[in-house]
Amino acid sequence: MTHFKLSPKQKAARVFSYLFMALCVLVALFPIVWVVLSSFKTNREILSNGLQLPSTFSFSGYKQALEMAPILKFFVNSLIVSFASTALNVFILAMAGYVFAKKKFRFKKSHIRDPVPFHGDPIHRAHESENPSRNSSACFAFRSSWYSAFHNKLVQAGMTQSMSRVAHCIDNGPMEGFWGILKRERYYGRRFTGKQELVQMIETYIHYYNTRRVQRNLGVLTPMEKHALASPHKKRPAALGC
Repeated sequence: MTHFKLSPKQKAARVFSYLFMALCVLVALFPIVWVVLSSFKTNREILSNGLQLPSTFSFSGYKQALEMAPILKFFVNSLIVSFASTALNVFILAMAGYVFAKKKFRFKKSHIRDPVPFHGDPIHRAHESENPSRNSSACFAFRSSWYSAFHNKLVQAGMTQSMSRVAHCIDNGPMEGFWGILKRERYYGRRFTGKQELVQMIETYIHYYNTRRVQRNLGVLTPMEKHALASPHKKRPAALGC
């Protein structure tokens, strides 16, 4: 799998970013490591040289801490309070969610939006005007007409309907993978000044992805080369996003 080559400036910026992140990790971990190591030291060792490793690893400090304060009791109390507050929140929020979903009250529509797409179009109005039983032939007929109208809208818009079904993401999975690759190689870390620049980048990358970017799972071939091998007697199509 090939990737775009980075310029020397980009390589230097990446190295600097990695070094900076490593420094941040060290700064964040140093106090934790120091506290853990100091817990095995005696008071004299801590006051004499706090950065030095303990001469002997002793658990006397933990024993003294447990004798001075009931830490285990405090810990158990914290667990009880956490579990009780979580259970109470779940119980209250579950009842509130049921009320919001099932009951009708003033200003409900202004706070809860209907997730059904195409608000205001004929399909959505038909969906709202009909309310057949879910386990009836009327419901089946209604859903069939709804999907037929939805398919017609896609055809009018010049769009191809997804072939995916539940547990069979025939085209959804590959498309999600393609957009993930595009964003990783072309979008992240780059600033676009306008819509046209973004669209041009996507169109250029689609052509590059299909005709120049080899992939291991295709036998170190590009998608167009793999397509030509799979269908040698068919006319070679134009490069499109898959």
